[in-house]
Amino acid sequence: MKKRELIKQHLSLLNINELLRYRLLLCSGEQNEDLELDISDLFKYPARLETSYVDNWQKDVLKFLFRYLEEEFESPRQLDEKIADVLSKKMFSEKDNRTLNIFESFLASMQSSNVVMIHSSLHRKLDKLNF
Repeated sequence: MKKRELIKQHLSLLNINELLRYRLLLCSGEQNEDLELDISDLFKYPARLETSYVDNWQKDVLKFLFRYLEEEFESPRQLDEKIADVLSKKMFSEKDNRTLNIFESFLASMQSSNVVMIHSSLHRKLDKLNF
């Protein structure tokens, strides 16, 4: 199996919290990026998590790992071990920890039974469209 496919397979097994942690640890400091603001915006626009954020995070992490890991891998286990080694050398910044706390608060609010998503009239019209 090719390195790109192995990395994609590895990333597909991550839950949303793990993916965000990978994204923060491996891809920090990219231009035009404010992940903390993006996460804060989820309270207003929760659909972004499913419609764009997860895909973007996966692409960013895939790109980083593909470039960083120069060797080819014989098995998924070898790749997993190498990624674990890379992650063990990284640390969260204070801003990363704030971002993680905001994200955990967002996830908790989405699981609460007393939170209702309010859609704009445009969003309701789009939902009614049949393709």
